[in-house]
Amino acid sequence: MAGNIRHPKSVIDALKADRQNGLSIHELMNKYYLSKTTVWHHIHTVKLSDEYQQILKKRQGGSHNKFLLEVERSKLIANELLISKNRELVIAATMLYWAEGHKKSFVFTNTDLKMLLLFQRFLYEVLEISPNSISVLIRTSDPIVPKVAKKYWAKSLSLPIKSLTIGHDNVQNKTRTQYGICRVMVAKSSFYLKVVLSLIDLIQNEQLAPVVQRIELRTPNARI
Repeated sequence: MAGNIRHPKSVIDALKADRQNGLSIHELMNKYYLSKTTVWHHIHTVKLSDEYQQILKKRQGGSHNKFLLEVERSKLIANELLISKNRELVIAATMLYWAEGHKKSFVFTNTDLKMLLLFQRFLYEVLEISPNSISVLIRTSDPIVPKVAKKYWAKSLSLPIKSLTIGHDNVQNKTRTQYGICRVMVAKSSFYLKVVLSLIDLIQNEQLAPVVQRIELRTPNARI
């Protein structure tokens, strides 16, 4: 439940302040890397002035049209990537994200360095994302030493130490790993997520279409 997850008071205060200034739930999700449920839990009692209510309604209408355009654009880019010279990397990283990535925000969490390096290569070489746009949250618990874990991941991922933060919690982050759980995030990444989700759909259709057809032939009345 969202109410049971502990977030710093500074984050919650900033969340509420941004809501009072007219930011939509979707915008708050992207800015703070929080789920829709969590955002709603903390801001649903925030009262907007009549002025900001009108502004928000107008922005929501414009945001929806922008969203539809971005979805169509993401599909075109996904098609182009699947016929590019990076096709193998695109498929490998997409399937990895399908299995391990967050479907509501562009976040990849793992403990396997090789998987993280593959995803990082996809970010750099395919999506052409700058390392400056990447931040990493390391989730640790005892007996992991936070400073040691932070140094390990910074060196392993070739990222500046300032782009990594540590979340040490023996209840929420309980893990048996040596260096904790690595959560890779990209700034302003909503469009990148749409591209990856479009890639997942395309590869599913490409690889599973013959299987689905065989199932439909055997069970013509079944709903797939």
